[in-house]
Amino acid sequence: MSSLYRASRRAANKRYREKNRELINAKARADYQLGKKKKYPRSQETTRNLHYQRKYGISLDEYKNLAAQQNNKCCICGEEETTKSKTGEQASLCVDHCHDTGKVRGLLCRMCNSALGKFKDSVEILEKAKLYLTNHGRTENK
Repeated sequence: MSSLYRASRRAANKRYREKNRELINAKARADYQLGKKKKYPRSQETTRNLHYQRKYGISLDEYKNLAAQQNNKCCICGEEETTKSKTGEQASLCVDHCHDTGKVRGLLCRMCNSALGKFKDSVEILEKAKLYLTNHGRTENK
């Protein structure tokens, strides 16, 4: 987009706002009175389905099938998700995917997903961490 075109659009938009100030303000007041209600409310399931499709290329049904295959447990630690979502409900397992290819690898609990992220999905770093823990053992708090 050229700077000349942007300048002309900016000027046209400014003229429109000046000419239709009352209409714009009336619409803003009406929207405010609605109390921030969405024009097109979606169900939580529809929102999750769109999220999985856009971010990971899988549908909500595919997510549910994957969760069922894993018995709703994390691929790494084998535990069920224990953290709570913002609404106080049990959080769902995180979709783990390769950041290079976008391929879904499995579902992880938030702790394991976070740990993989902190280790930068690097096998080498994880092996060094394993070696470190093996050499230094587990210390008990007394």
